[in-house]
Formats: sequence, C-alpha cells, structure tokens
Amino acid sequence: MRIPVLPRTGLSLIEMLVVLAIIAGMIALLFPALQAARESSRSTVCKNNIHQLSFALEQNVSLTKYMPDAGEWPIVVLTWIEEKPLAQLLHDGQTSAARYRPPLFSCPSQTDTFATENGIRTCWYTLVVERKRRGRQKRISFAVHDRPRDLPFDGLQPWYQGPELHPSMFQKQTAAARGPHSGQFN
Repeated sequence: MRIPVLPRTGLSLIEMLVVLAIIAGMIALLFPALQAARESSRSTVCKNNIHQLSFALEQNVSLTKYMPDAGEWPIVVLTWIEEKPLAQLLHDGQTSAARYRPPLFSCPSQTDTFATENGIRTCWYTLVVERKRRGRQKRISFAVHDRPRDLPFDGLQPWYQGPELHPSMFQKQTAAARGPHSGQFN
C-alpha cells in the first residue's frame, strides 16, 4: 500500500530570504523619498513663518508709520499674530513668560541647540533693516530672513529680542552660509 504524498504548503528558507530582500530593497528606495518629502514640508512651514512674520510687521508699519525699535520687532509682531497677552507680559518686563515661544518664531528644520540660562529659546529669523541713526524713523526697507545655521551668534539672546542686521552686514555674514530655506519676504 502506498502512502499518499501531500503537497508542500510552506515556504523554503531561500524563498523567504528572497522575499525579505525584495522588501528591504523597496524600503531602501522609498526612504530617501520620504525624507525629501519631510524636508519639503519643513521648508514650506518655514517660508510660511517668514511670510507671516513679514506680514505682521508690515501691518504694524502701515498702521504706525514707523518701524519698531531695534530688537523689539518680535514683541510688536506678537500683537498681530493673536499673542497680545504674551506681548503685554513681555512689554511689562515679565521675562518668565518668554519660556513659551510661539511656533511662528522657530524654523522646523533647525534644532534648538542654543538657549539662555533660563531655558528661553532663540529666534530663528533675522530682521534685515536699514535704520537712521537716531530717533524713530520711517521705514526705509526691511526683510525677514531665515537665519543661517552656521552663522555664529550670541546664544544668550532670547527670542523676544529678535536678531536684527543691517543689509550690508547681513550680506557679508551670509555670503557663504544661507539658512536652510533662505526665504525672504519684504
């Protein structure tokens, strides 16, 4: 009497390894595309932040007919981005409120490696403006730029005292180093 032979129902080790190798190859091809999509998304968010900061500053300038004093532009912008209570606290000198930095003041592609001793983070955007020497001046020109990653700066400068540069100084310092998204709106 013959014993019936059942058909094989499992996979051999070689077949399993081939399938795993094909899947790993497909993942390896897909991963750089996902990273590029993430960076593209971060770039879009950063450029939108720059646009919103510039728009808020432009609204303030068109209403008051003056640029804010040096280093005060982030506090002025807060009143135009629905952060008026925070702006009032900072204007009154309550710097403990500055531990909260609105997301509009940070570039998603840059990490917060620099912070003050109180844990207050920095601003990743730079106001480039040409000012008169004294007194309140009318706007000559301004632009908000993405701050270059490799640009040396004082890490103890809190975000609400936003960095500000003269156009010639900005061009000199950023000749070799550009921000990750090098956005500009004016």
